[in-house]
Amino acid sequence: MAKTNPFAGGPDYVRVLSRTLEAKAQLWTQPPSTGGTQFSIRLRPGRLAIINQISDHTRWNRNQVIDAMLEVALVQLFDALSPKAGEALLTAAADKSRREER
Repeated sequence: MAKTNPFAGGPDYVRVLSRTLEAKAQLWTQPPSTGGTQFSIRLRPGRLAIINQISDHTRWNRNQVIDAMLEVALVQLFDALSPKAGEALLTAAADKSRREER
């Protein structure tokens, strides 16, 4: 398990999404803000149908739904990584980000 999980402790958008799906209006149900770089992905039909249904039910756009799910996936991934692998991944991502900014 990685000692430093850069994604742990951030906004729990999946919990927010589940609150929205369960119509718990008294609780905070604001979707994540989205922006940044756009890219395309291919999804299996069943997964797209679920994302579309969640989007329809919550009135979040698909990007907000996927972003919320990705947040949890990254937390789980970094929890499962060794400290060495987690640090290597973060270092490589930071280096690539700096190169792209130039």
